[in-house]
Amino acid sequence: MDKQTQRENLLREEGKLLKVIEEYQQEIDGFTSDLNHVRRLLTELDGGVNDNAWKEYTKIIQAESDD
Repeated sequence: MDKQTQRENLLREEGKLLKVIEEYQQEIDGFTSDLNHVRRLLTELDGGVNDNAWKEYTKIIQAESDD
């Protein structure tokens, strides 16, 4: 296989992989947002600031899933 064909094949593969990574990145961003909510609520719960942290979390998650 000549260099040009190899290069074209590799560039095509790169494009496919970048597309997959982009799709997964959107999911990762969603999970990261959820994780940030959990950490904030844990801090509030442990600090005595929020006695209804779990209820608040479930409302946040429900609102996000409605979007």
